[in-house]
Amino acid sequence: MAFRDKAPTPVAPLPDAVNSEARARGGSLAAACRAGFEYGLNAIGIMASLTLLRPGERYRSDPEFLDFYAREDPEGPPLYGPPEQISSVQTTPLRSGEGIERLKLTFPSPYRPLNPGYTARLGDRLPCGEVRARLVQPSPAADRAGTGMPEPGSAEAGGEPWAETALVLIHGWVQNRLDLLERRWAGPMARGLAVPSALLMLPYHMDRITQGERFHGEHFISADLPRTIEALVQSVQEALALAAWLRDRGARRVGVMGFSLGGLIAALAAAAEPDLDLAVVAEAPCNLADLIYSSLRLYYVRRDARDQGISHERLCAVLRAVTPEHFTPAIPSDRVLIVHGHYDLTVPPVHAERLQEAWGRPPICWYPGGHGDIHLHSRSILGAIAEHIERVPKTKQSI
Repeated sequence: MAFRDKAPTPVAPLPDAVNSEARARGGSLAAACRAGFEYGLNAIGIMASLTLLRPGERYRSDPEFLDFYAREDPEGPPLYGPPEQISSVQTTPLRSGEGIERLKLTFPSPYRPLNPGYTARLGDRLPCGEVRARLVQPSPAADRAGTGMPEPGSAEAGGEPWAETALVLIHGWVQNRLDLLERRWAGPMARGLAVPSALLMLPYHMDRITQGERFHGEHFISADLPRTIEALVQSVQEALALAAWLRDRGARRVGVMGFSLGGLIAALAAAAEPDLDLAVVAEAPCNLADLIYSSLRLYYVRRDARDQGISHERLCAVLRAVTPEHFTPAIPSDRVLIVHGHYDLTVPPVHAERLQEAWGRPPICWYPGGHGDIHLHSRSILGAIAEHIERVPKTKQSI
């Protein structure tokens, strides 16, 4: 499968034995200058986040709930259960053009709390109970000339599917719009690869922001650890339900792709659901507890956790069920593509390397940038994603 939107820049493979620091130095003055610029740019962003990401309150966790999540042998991702079938999806046409069609998707959340006690805390009110998403696909009818894509649900001559491959795209923390995700990833994949994408709005973000949040995602990651865990569980369940919907719509292969927080959710989905065909895990932490206790961007979460007497060891135990490196992928390792930046200060490259080791050494696509710079390198990364999709065999449903 070739990426046809624009000519991709080749992604040079890097020796696995070379560590992140050596890669950053690159062995030349030019590489050192580039590394210094990228690190400086990342540092400026992190320092700015200390002001922008100051929470509106001090968050605390219910100790009884923490004991539940910290039990010695959590079942982990299998507790998410099989993906729920979406009974009713409301579709609303959005502005289309440039060879793509956009649809707004809404449906009831299939979320089932991991902790039964959390259900009592929620009462009758499910936060973010309506899922919002956006489907970006090649234009229908005449505009599909050259893509080879039939109408959704059709069975044209030879039983051709609606799409050979479809993806669920998951954005990062504090994102307030889907436009960048569409412009850099979903749109080019629809035009260049004939790959439709369903862009999921995460709980506590965008149209799903809740009362009291000073910024998008404030209630998603905080020292209210039960809510953070349940938000991750809810996101995985919604992503898998959306993937099942894409399969029912007629996609032959279905995968998940996420960035940063979305990459963590994509990794958890790949660890939970064997029916996925592929996963692209970008800028993702392999261990959220380690990140909370090391990342300056998560300073306020760390501060509130320490104020409650939650040590790093305790935090690791509590967050074990949402820690990808503690599990093996439910899909073959070679169907996972890890994407990470050389100069990422928010989620250091060691997270990609640790996930690679824990997951049977799936390939890593390195790009010369930091956290969030991934969108500037979308052309070259899309080339690597196209090659990755091409290597994934067709599913049993298509044989």
